[in-house]
Amino acid sequence: MSIQSWLRDELQQALDRQGKSGLVVWYDPGRMLGALAERACPPRPPPPFAGSYLALRFALEKNTPDLHGRWGLYVLEPPPPNS
Repeated sequence: MSIQSWLRDELQQALDRQGKSGLVVWYDPGRMLGALAERACPPRPPPPFAGSYLALRFALEKNTPDLHGRWGLYVLEPPPPNS
């Protein structure tokens, strides 16, 4: 099994655990796995992250107002601190 297939399976399992709708955020501040992430994320193209989580939320809602469906997001920044 290739790493791309393995990663796609792992992402799909993470989304499946969330039910009919789900969101998986993959943080890669080192920008090391961008090409792999683009090929491994679910088929729906994610909106680009431009430094604002609120803007990302608005972009998601513009495409799907009820946020129904499955989304894989690839963010080129470190995850925010826990609150």
